[in-house]
Amino acid sequence: MIYKRLLYILIGLYAVISTAQEQRIEIPYTFSRAQDDKTSYAIPNQLNDELVLITEETAQINAHLIDTAYILKKAIQSRPMPRKYRNIIGYYATTDKLYTIFFSNKWNDKFAVQQFDFKNGKATNQTLDFSIKNERYIECINYRNKLHLITITKGSSELNIYRFDATLQPQVYHISLATMEYDRTRYTPMDAIFSKTYPEVTKIEAMNPNVIETTAAKNKLYQIGEELIFSFDYNLTETKLCYINLNTFTARFKNYNKPAKNETGYKTSNSYLFDNKLFQITSSKKKMKFTVTDLSTDNIIKEYALQKEDTITFKNSPIIQEGVPPLFDYTGENIRTMEKTAKYLRKISAGRLGISVYKINDLYNIVLGGIVYRSSGGAPMMFTTGGFSVATGAGVISVAPTFNTTFYGYSGYHATKSTYINCLFDANFEHVAGDIPENQFDQIHRFEEEIDTFTAETIFLHRGKFHFGYLDLKDRMYRLHSFE
Repeated sequence: MIYKRLLYILIGLYAVISTAQEQRIEIPYTFSRAQDDKTSYAIPNQLNDELVLITEETAQINAHLIDTAYILKKAIQSRPMPRKYRNIIGYYATTDKLYTIFFSNKWNDKFAVQQFDFKNGKATNQTLDFSIKNERYIECINYRNKLHLITITKGSSELNIYRFDATLQPQVYHISLATMEYDRTRYTPMDAIFSKTYPEVTKIEAMNPNVIETTAAKNKLYQIGEELIFSFDYNLTETKLCYINLNTFTARFKNYNKPAKNETGYKTSNSYLFDNKLFQITSSKKKMKFTVTDLSTDNIIKEYALQKEDTITFKNSPIIQEGVPPLFDYTGENIRTMEKTAKYLRKISAGRLGISVYKINDLYNIVLGGIVYRSSGGAPMMFTTGGFSVATGAGVISVAPTFNTTFYGYSGYHATKSTYINCLFDANFEHVAGDIPENQFDQIHRFEEEIDTFTAETIFLHRGKFHFGYLDLKDRMYRLHSFE
Protein backbone atom coordinates (compact mmCIF):
# COMPACT_ATOMS: atom_id res chain seq x y z
CA MET A 1 0.00 0.00 0.00
CA ILE A 2 2.84 2.40 0.86
CA TYR A 3 4.57 1.75 -2.46
CA LYS A 4 1.30 2.21 -4.36
CA ARG A 5 0.71 5.58 -2.68
CA LEU A 6 4.27 6.65 -3.47
CA LEU A 7 3.76 5.67 -7.11
CA TYR A 8 0.59 7.78 -7.29
CA ILE A 9 2.45 10.75 -5.79
CA LEU A 10 5.27 10.44 -8.30
CA ILE A 11 2.83 10.16 -11.21
CA GLY A 12 0.98 13.22 -9.97
CA LEU A 13 4.21 15.18 -9.56
CA TYR A 14 5.29 14.26 -13.09
CA ALA A 15 1.93 15.42 -14.42
CA VAL A 16 2.33 18.77 -12.67
CA ILE A 17 5.82 19.21 -14.08
CA SER A 18 4.71 18.21 -17.56
CA THR A 19 1.77 20.59 -17.69
CA ALA A 20 3.72 23.46 -16.11
CA GLN A 21 6.29 23.57 -18.91
CA GLU A 22 6.36 23.29 -22.67
CA GLN A 23 9.34 22.50 -24.86
CA ARG A 24 9.67 25.28 -27.42
CA ILE A 25 12.66 24.41 -29.57
CA GLU A 26 15.60 22.05 -29.96
CA ILE A 27 18.81 23.24 -31.62
CA PRO A 28 21.44 20.57 -32.43
CA TYR A 29 25.20 21.08 -32.18
CA THR A 30 25.15 24.63 -30.83
CA PHE A 31 28.50 23.92 -29.16
CA SER A 32 31.63 22.07 -30.21
CA ARG A 33 32.73 18.84 -28.57
CA ALA A 34 35.64 20.58 -26.83
CA GLN A 35 35.57 20.58 -23.05
CA ASP A 36 35.47 24.36 -22.86
CA ASP A 37 33.38 26.47 -20.53
CA LYS A 38 30.02 27.09 -22.16
CA THR A 39 27.22 29.54 -21.54
CA SER A 40 24.06 30.84 -23.13
CA TYR A 41 21.90 33.92 -22.85
CA ALA A 42 18.97 35.46 -24.71
CA ILE A 43 17.97 38.77 -26.27
CA PRO A 44 14.17 39.12 -26.36
CA ASN A 45 12.86 41.61 -28.90
CA GLN A 46 10.26 43.75 -27.11
CA LEU A 47 8.76 45.13 -30.33
CA ASN A 48 8.11 42.06 -32.48
CA ASP A 49 8.47 39.15 -29.97
CA GLU A 50 11.39 37.55 -31.83
CA LEU A 51 14.16 36.04 -29.77
CA VAL A 52 17.90 35.73 -30.28
CA LEU A 53 19.63 32.95 -28.38
CA ILE A 54 23.40 33.28 -27.91
CA THR A 55 25.54 30.21 -27.23
CA GLU A 56 29.15 30.93 -26.36
CA GLU A 57 32.35 29.04 -25.64
CA THR A 58 36.10 29.56 -25.87
CA ALA A 59 36.49 30.77 -29.44
CA GLN A 60 33.03 30.40 -30.89
CA ILE A 61 29.90 32.52 -30.54
CA ASN A 62 26.68 31.48 -32.25
CA ALA A 63 23.58 33.68 -32.48
CA HIS A 64 20.26 32.02 -33.33
CA LEU A 65 17.25 34.01 -34.55
CA ILE A 66 13.98 32.42 -33.36
CA ASP A 67 10.61 33.68 -34.57
CA THR A 68 7.33 34.01 -32.65
CA ALA A 69 6.43 30.38 -33.43
CA TYR A 70 9.78 29.26 -31.89
CA ILE A 71 11.17 28.28 -35.28
CA LEU A 72 14.89 28.78 -35.95
CA LYS A 73 15.16 31.20 -38.88
CA LYS A 74 18.89 31.88 -39.14
CA ALA A 75 22.19 31.41 -37.28
CA ILE A 76 25.29 33.61 -37.37
CA GLN A 77 28.75 32.84 -36.02
CA SER A 78 31.05 35.50 -34.58
CA ARG A 79 34.47 35.84 -33.03
CA PRO A 80 34.92 36.89 -29.36
CA MET A 81 35.24 40.52 -28.36
CA PRO A 82 38.72 41.97 -27.68
CA ARG A 83 40.19 41.18 -24.27
CA LYS A 84 39.71 44.79 -23.10
CA TYR A 85 35.91 44.54 -23.31
CA ARG A 86 34.77 41.73 -21.07
CA ASN A 87 31.56 42.94 -19.42
CA ILE A 88 28.20 42.53 -21.13
CA ILE A 89 26.01 45.32 -19.77
CA GLY A 90 23.00 45.57 -22.10
CA TYR A 91 21.50 45.30 -25.55
CA TYR A 92 19.01 46.73 -27.99
CA ALA A 93 17.18 45.28 -30.97
CA THR A 94 15.36 46.60 -34.02
CA THR A 95 12.40 45.34 -36.01
CA ASP A 96 14.81 44.99 -38.94
CA LYS A 97 16.57 41.99 -37.39
CA LEU A 98 19.58 43.91 -36.05
CA TYR A 99 20.66 42.89 -32.53
CA THR A 100 23.37 44.83 -30.67
CA ILE A 101 25.08 43.72 -27.45
CA PHE A 102 26.94 46.34 -25.39
CA PHE A 103 30.23 45.59 -23.66
CA SER A 104 32.27 47.72 -21.28
CA ASN A 105 35.81 47.61 -19.93
CA LYS A 106 36.37 46.75 -16.27
CA TRP A 107 36.04 50.41 -15.24
CA ASN A 108 32.72 50.82 -17.10
CA ASP A 109 33.91 54.00 -18.81
CA LYS A 110 34.69 52.73 -22.34
CA PHE A 111 32.39 50.67 -24.50
CA ALA A 112 32.14 48.38 -27.51
CA VAL A 113 29.37 46.55 -29.32
CA GLN A 114 28.84 43.21 -30.97
CA GLN A 115 26.19 43.29 -33.68
CA PHE A 116 24.27 40.45 -35.32
CA ASP A 117 22.64 41.53 -38.55
CA PHE A 118 20.32 38.67 -39.47
CA LYS A 119 18.92 40.50 -42.49
CA ASN A 120 22.35 40.48 -44.19
CA GLY A 121 23.81 37.49 -42.34
CA LYS A 122 26.72 39.43 -40.82
CA ALA A 123 28.33 39.76 -37.38
CA THR A 124 30.63 42.66 -36.45
CA ASN A 125 32.57 43.88 -33.43
CA GLN A 126 33.07 47.61 -32.99
CA THR A 127 34.70 49.88 -30.42
CA LEU A 128 32.65 53.00 -29.70
CA ASP A 129 34.06 56.51 -29.67
CA PHE A 130 31.70 57.17 -26.77
CA SER A 131 33.16 57.10 -23.24
CA ILE A 132 32.24 58.64 -19.91
CA LYS A 133 34.48 61.06 -18.02
CA ASN A 134 33.99 62.47 -14.54
CA GLU A 135 30.90 60.27 -14.30
CA ARG A 136 30.07 57.13 -12.38
CA TYR A 137 28.37 54.28 -14.22
CA ILE A 138 25.14 53.17 -12.56
CA GLU A 139 23.13 50.90 -14.82
CA CYS A 140 21.91 49.97 -18.30
CA ILE A 141 18.26 49.34 -19.10
CA ASN A 142 16.35 48.50 -22.26
CA TYR A 143 13.17 50.42 -23.08
CA ARG A 144 11.32 49.90 -26.35
CA ASN A 145 14.42 48.21 -27.77
CA LYS A 146 16.69 51.18 -27.10
CA LEU A 147 19.57 50.94 -24.67
CA HIS A 148 19.66 53.55 -21.89
CA LEU A 149 23.02 53.91 -20.14
CA ILE A 150 22.71 55.69 -16.78
CA THR A 151 25.50 57.59 -15.01
CA ILE A 152 25.81 60.23 -12.33
CA THR A 153 28.27 63.12 -12.49
CA LYS A 154 30.89 62.70 -9.78
CA GLY A 155 30.50 64.97 -6.77
CA SER A 156 27.02 66.06 -7.86
CA SER A 157 23.36 65.04 -7.97
CA GLU A 158 23.05 65.18 -11.77
CA LEU A 159 21.85 61.98 -13.34
CA ASN A 160 22.73 61.40 -17.01
CA ILE A 161 20.84 59.03 -19.31
CA TYR A 162 22.42 58.18 -22.68
CA ARG A 163 19.93 56.69 -25.12
CA PHE A 164 21.41 54.57 -27.94
CA ASP A 165 19.67 53.50 -31.12
CA ALA A 166 20.90 51.87 -34.32
CA THR A 167 23.16 54.84 -35.13
CA LEU A 168 25.24 54.15 -31.99
CA GLN A 169 25.34 57.92 -31.42
CA PRO A 170 23.72 58.51 -28.03
CA GLN A 171 21.41 61.33 -27.11
CA VAL A 172 21.98 62.48 -23.53
CA TYR A 173 19.36 63.65 -21.04
CA HIS A 174 20.21 65.32 -17.71
CA ILE A 175 18.03 64.96 -14.62
CA SER A 176 18.73 66.72 -11.32
CA LEU A 177 18.33 64.69 -8.13
CA ALA A 178 19.12 67.68 -5.92
CA THR A 179 15.77 67.48 -4.12
CA MET A 180 16.75 64.03 -2.83
CA GLU A 181 19.98 65.09 -1.14
CA TYR A 182 20.03 63.84 2.41
CA ASP A 183 20.71 66.42 5.13
CA ARG A 184 22.23 65.30 8.40
CA THR A 185 24.75 68.01 9.17
CA ARG A 186 25.07 69.15 5.58
CA TYR A 187 23.71 68.33 2.15
CA THR A 188 25.25 65.26 0.57
CA PRO A 189 25.27 64.93 -3.25
CA MET A 190 23.51 61.84 -4.54
CA ASP A 191 26.77 60.64 -6.07
CA ALA A 192 27.91 59.86 -2.52
CA ILE A 193 24.82 57.72 -1.94
CA PHE A 194 25.63 55.66 -5.03
CA SER A 195 29.35 55.36 -4.35
CA LYS A 196 30.05 55.42 -0.62
CA THR A 197 27.17 54.69 1.73
CA TYR A 198 25.33 52.00 -0.25
CA PRO A 199 27.23 51.61 -3.51
CA GLU A 200 25.11 48.94 -5.16
CA VAL A 201 21.99 49.74 -7.14
CA THR A 202 19.95 46.57 -7.47
CA LYS A 203 17.62 46.31 -10.43
CA ILE A 204 14.35 44.63 -9.52
CA GLU A 205 12.23 42.64 -11.95
CA ALA A 206 8.75 42.56 -10.38
CA MET A 207 7.71 39.42 -12.29
CA ASN A 208 10.41 37.44 -10.46
CA PRO A 209 9.81 35.85 -7.05
CA ASN A 210 12.79 37.80 -5.72
CA VAL A 211 14.69 36.57 -2.70
CA ILE A 212 15.56 38.67 0.36
CA GLU A 213 19.21 38.67 -0.69
CA THR A 214 18.19 40.77 -3.70
CA THR A 215 15.56 43.01 -2.14
CA ALA A 216 17.59 43.90 0.96
CA ALA A 217 19.59 46.42 -1.08
CA LYS A 218 19.10 50.00 0.08
CA ASN A 219 19.15 51.47 -3.46
CA LYS A 220 16.81 49.80 -5.93
CA LEU A 221 15.89 50.41 -9.55
CA TYR A 222 12.53 49.40 -11.04
CA GLN A 223 11.45 49.60 -14.65
CA ILE A 224 7.66 49.70 -14.71
CA GLY A 225 5.95 50.57 -17.98
CA GLU A 226 7.30 53.87 -19.29
CA GLU A 227 8.83 54.83 -15.95
CA LEU A 228 12.17 54.21 -14.34
CA ILE A 229 11.84 54.32 -10.55
CA PHE A 230 14.73 54.71 -8.10
CA SER A 231 13.96 53.93 -4.47
CA PHE A 232 16.33 54.98 -1.68
CA ASP A 233 16.17 53.61 1.85
CA TYR A 234 19.40 54.96 3.33
CA ASN A 235 17.23 57.02 5.70
CA LEU A 236 15.72 55.14 8.65
CA THR A 237 12.65 57.36 8.73
CA GLU A 238 11.58 57.63 5.08
CA THR A 239 11.64 56.07 1.64
CA LYS A 240 12.57 58.40 -1.22
CA LEU A 241 11.24 57.67 -4.71
CA CYS A 242 12.36 59.19 -8.00
CA TYR A 243 10.14 58.56 -11.06
CA ILE A 244 11.72 59.18 -14.47
CA ASN A 245 9.54 59.11 -17.57
CA LEU A 246 11.49 57.34 -20.33
CA ASN A 247 9.55 59.14 -23.07
CA THR A 248 9.90 62.72 -21.82
CA PHE A 249 12.88 62.32 -19.43
CA THR A 250 11.09 64.38 -16.81
CA ALA A 251 11.29 63.46 -13.12
CA ARG A 252 8.99 63.60 -10.13
CA PHE A 253 9.86 62.87 -6.52
CA LYS A 254 7.96 61.44 -3.55
CA ASN A 255 8.86 60.84 0.10
CA TYR A 256 7.02 58.31 2.26
CA ASN A 257 7.43 58.22 6.02
CA LYS A 258 8.33 55.00 7.79
CA PRO A 259 7.10 54.08 11.28
CA ALA A 260 10.44 55.28 12.68
CA LYS A 261 9.47 58.83 11.68
CA ASN A 262 7.11 59.19 14.64
CA GLU A 263 8.07 56.24 16.80
CA THR A 264 11.39 55.53 18.53
CA GLY A 265 13.13 52.23 19.11
CA TYR A 266 13.75 51.06 15.54
CA LYS A 267 17.16 50.18 14.17
CA THR A 268 16.79 49.37 10.46
CA SER A 269 14.29 49.67 7.63
CA ASN A 270 13.65 48.99 3.96
CA SER A 271 10.95 49.00 1.28
CA TYR A 272 9.73 47.28 -1.89
CA LEU A 273 7.58 48.44 -4.80
CA PHE A 274 5.02 46.10 -6.29
CA ASP A 275 1.60 46.43 -7.94
CA ASN A 276 1.57 50.23 -7.48
CA LYS A 277 1.99 49.79 -3.76
CA LEU A 278 4.83 50.62 -1.38
CA PHE A 279 5.68 47.93 1.16
CA GLN A 280 7.76 49.21 4.09
CA ILE A 281 9.31 47.34 6.99
CA THR A 282 11.05 48.73 10.08
CA SER A 283 12.49 46.63 12.89
CA SER A 284 14.74 46.26 15.90
CA LYS A 285 15.41 43.33 18.21
CA LYS A 286 12.35 44.37 20.22
CA LYS A 287 9.71 45.14 17.59
CA MET A 288 8.75 45.25 13.92
CA LYS A 289 6.19 47.15 11.86
CA PHE A 290 5.12 46.36 8.32
CA THR A 291 2.93 48.72 6.27
CA VAL A 292 1.34 48.73 2.80
CA THR A 293 0.69 52.09 1.10
CA ASP A 294 -1.40 52.65 -2.03
CA LEU A 295 0.76 54.82 -4.30
CA SER A 296 -2.23 56.12 -6.25
CA THR A 297 -3.75 57.69 -3.10
CA ASP A 298 -0.75 57.77 -0.70
CA ASN A 299 -3.00 56.15 1.92
CA ILE A 300 -1.83 53.31 4.16
CA ILE A 301 -3.91 50.24 3.32
CA LYS A 302 -2.73 47.94 6.08
CA GLU A 303 -0.35 47.87 9.02
CA TYR A 304 0.99 44.96 11.05
CA ALA A 305 2.86 45.55 14.32
CA LEU A 306 4.87 42.93 16.18
CA GLN A 307 6.53 42.89 19.62
CA LYS A 308 9.14 40.36 20.68
CA GLU A 309 6.67 38.81 23.14
CA ASP A 310 4.03 38.25 20.43
CA THR A 311 3.18 35.22 18.37
CA ILE A 312 3.40 35.95 14.64
CA THR A 313 -0.21 35.37 13.59
CA PHE A 314 0.25 36.39 9.94
CA LYS A 315 2.95 33.92 8.88
CA ASN A 316 2.35 30.87 6.68
CA SER A 317 5.67 29.19 7.33
CA PRO A 318 7.96 28.58 10.26
CA ILE A 319 10.60 31.20 10.97
CA ILE A 320 13.28 30.02 8.57
CA GLN A 321 17.03 30.52 8.76
CA GLU A 322 19.24 29.32 5.95
CA GLY A 323 22.63 29.82 4.36
CA VAL A 324 21.56 29.72 0.71
CA PRO A 325 18.95 31.72 -1.26
CA PRO A 326 15.51 30.33 -0.35
CA LEU A 327 13.87 30.26 -3.79
CA PHE A 328 10.65 30.54 -1.76
CA ASP A 329 11.08 26.91 -0.75
CA TYR A 330 11.86 25.85 2.81
CA THR A 331 12.17 22.10 2.27
CA GLY A 332 15.81 22.05 1.17
CA GLU A 333 19.04 21.43 3.02
CA ASN A 334 21.05 23.81 5.20
CA ILE A 335 17.85 25.21 6.68
CA ARG A 336 16.80 25.63 10.29
CA THR A 337 13.47 26.68 11.72
CA MET A 338 12.73 28.54 14.93
CA GLU A 339 9.66 29.45 16.93
CA LYS A 340 10.50 32.46 19.09
CA THR A 341 9.59 35.90 17.76
CA ALA A 342 12.38 37.48 19.81
CA LYS A 343 14.98 35.39 18.00
CA TYR A 344 13.46 36.23 14.61
CA LEU A 345 13.57 39.98 15.35
CA ARG A 346 17.14 39.74 16.60
CA LYS A 347 18.26 37.90 13.48
CA ILE A 348 16.59 40.13 10.87
CA SER A 349 17.71 43.33 12.61
CA ALA A 350 21.36 42.30 12.87
CA GLY A 351 22.10 42.80 9.18
CA ARG A 352 20.18 44.16 6.18
CA LEU A 353 16.38 44.10 6.32
CA GLY A 354 14.30 43.22 3.27
CA ILE A 355 10.84 42.53 1.82
CA SER A 356 9.91 40.52 -1.23
CA VAL A 357 6.43 40.53 -2.78
CA TYR A 358 5.06 38.16 -5.40
CA LYS A 359 1.52 37.46 -6.59
CA ILE A 360 0.26 33.89 -6.96
CA ASN A 361 -3.36 33.04 -7.76
CA ASP A 362 -4.51 36.58 -6.80
CA LEU A 363 -2.82 36.26 -3.40
CA TYR A 364 0.19 38.27 -2.26
CA ASN A 365 3.10 36.07 -1.16
CA ILE A 366 5.17 38.38 1.03
CA VAL A 367 8.51 37.43 2.53
CA LEU A 368 9.75 39.47 5.51
CA GLY A 369 13.31 38.93 6.66
CA GLY A 370 16.92 39.95 6.76
CA ILE A 371 20.42 38.83 5.88
CA VAL A 372 23.74 38.89 7.69
CA TYR A 373 26.87 39.44 5.61
CA ARG A 374 29.81 37.16 6.03
CA SER A 375 33.13 38.87 6.48
CA SER A 376 35.91 38.56 3.95
CA GLY A 377 39.16 40.26 4.89
CA GLY A 378 37.52 42.56 7.41
CA ALA A 379 34.82 44.38 5.44
CA PRO A 380 31.37 42.77 5.09
CA MET A 381 30.61 41.20 1.76
CA MET A 382 27.75 43.01 0.06
CA PHE A 383 25.24 40.70 -1.58
CA THR A 384 24.73 41.14 -5.29
CA THR A 385 23.14 38.86 -7.79
CA GLY A 386 26.59 38.38 -9.26
CA GLY A 387 27.23 37.92 -12.96
CA PHE A 388 28.32 34.71 -14.63
CA SER A 389 31.53 34.35 -16.59
CA VAL A 390 32.68 32.28 -19.52
CA ALA A 391 36.24 31.69 -20.72
CA THR A 392 36.82 32.80 -24.30
CA GLY A 393 39.75 33.15 -26.59
CA ALA A 394 39.93 36.83 -25.66
CA GLY A 395 39.71 36.30 -21.90
CA VAL A 396 36.83 35.91 -19.48
CA ILE A 397 33.49 37.40 -20.54
CA SER A 398 31.40 38.61 -17.60
CA VAL A 399 27.66 39.09 -17.97
CA ALA A 400 26.31 41.82 -15.72
CA PRO A 401 23.53 40.74 -13.33
CA THR A 402 21.08 43.28 -14.66
CA PHE A 403 21.52 42.05 -18.23
CA ASN A 404 19.22 39.24 -17.06
CA THR A 405 17.74 39.86 -13.60
CA THR A 406 15.59 36.74 -13.86
CA PHE A 407 18.55 34.36 -14.09
CA TYR A 408 20.26 35.91 -11.09
CA GLY A 409 17.07 36.11 -9.11
CA TYR A 410 16.83 32.35 -9.59
CA SER A 411 20.42 31.35 -9.05
CA GLY A 412 21.07 33.70 -6.13
CA TYR A 413 24.36 34.04 -4.36
CA HIS A 414 25.78 31.82 -1.60
CA ALA A 415 27.70 34.33 0.52
CA THR A 416 24.87 35.38 2.84
CA LYS A 417 22.63 33.96 5.52
CA SER A 418 18.94 34.87 5.57
CA THR A 419 16.18 34.64 8.17
CA TYR A 420 12.60 35.16 7.03
CA ILE A 421 8.92 34.27 7.21
CA ASN A 422 6.57 33.53 4.32
CA CYS A 423 3.14 35.17 4.44
CA LEU A 424 -0.05 35.13 2.35
CA PHE A 425 -2.51 38.04 2.07
CA ASP A 426 -5.63 38.73 0.06
CA ALA A 427 -6.33 41.84 -2.06
CA ASN A 428 -7.10 43.84 1.11
CA PHE A 429 -3.94 42.50 2.79
CA GLU A 430 -5.86 40.45 5.30
CA HIS A 431 -3.95 37.33 6.28
CA VAL A 432 -4.93 34.12 4.49
CA ALA A 433 -4.20 30.76 6.09
CA GLY A 434 -2.74 27.87 4.10
CA ASP A 435 0.40 26.66 2.38
CA ILE A 436 2.45 28.87 0.09
CA PRO A 437 1.53 28.03 -3.54
CA GLU A 438 4.25 26.87 -5.91
CA ASN A 439 5.65 29.62 -8.14
CA GLN A 440 7.49 29.49 -11.47
CA PHE A 441 10.92 29.32 -9.86
CA ASP A 442 9.76 26.25 -7.93
CA GLN A 443 8.51 24.70 -11.17
CA ILE A 444 11.82 25.35 -12.94
CA HIS A 445 13.75 23.97 -9.99
CA ARG A 446 11.73 20.75 -10.00
CA PHE A 447 12.11 20.42 -13.77
CA GLU A 448 15.85 21.00 -13.46
CA GLU A 449 16.14 18.10 -11.05
CA GLU A 450 14.66 15.78 -13.68
CA ILE A 451 17.51 16.49 -16.13
CA ASP A 452 20.51 14.24 -15.64
CA THR A 453 23.40 16.17 -17.16
CA PHE A 454 23.24 19.67 -18.56
CA THR A 455 25.22 22.89 -18.76
CA ALA A 456 25.02 26.43 -20.20
CA GLU A 457 21.65 26.99 -18.55
CA THR A 458 19.87 30.33 -18.67
CA ILE A 459 16.50 31.58 -17.39
CA PHE A 460 14.80 34.66 -18.81
CA LEU A 461 11.45 36.34 -19.34
CA HIS A 462 9.98 36.46 -22.84
CA ARG A 463 6.42 37.24 -23.90
CA GLY A 464 5.29 37.22 -20.27
CA LYS A 465 6.62 33.71 -19.58
CA PHE A 466 9.68 32.27 -17.87
CA HIS A 467 12.00 30.39 -20.22
CA PHE A 468 14.66 27.85 -19.29
CA GLY A 469 17.36 26.97 -21.81
CA TYR A 470 20.16 24.43 -21.43
CA LEU A 471 22.57 22.17 -23.30
CA ASP A 472 21.76 18.49 -22.76
CA LEU A 473 25.14 16.79 -22.48
CA LYS A 474 23.71 13.41 -23.46
CA ASP A 475 22.79 14.28 -27.04
CA ARG A 476 24.41 17.75 -27.37
CA MET A 477 20.98 19.20 -28.06
CA TYR A 478 20.18 22.71 -26.83
CA ARG A 479 16.61 22.84 -25.54
CA LEU A 480 14.38 25.74 -24.60
CA HIS A 481 11.28 25.34 -22.39
CA SER A 482 8.69 27.88 -21.29
CA PHE A 483 6.82 27.87 -17.96
CA GLU A 484 3.37 29.28 -17.24
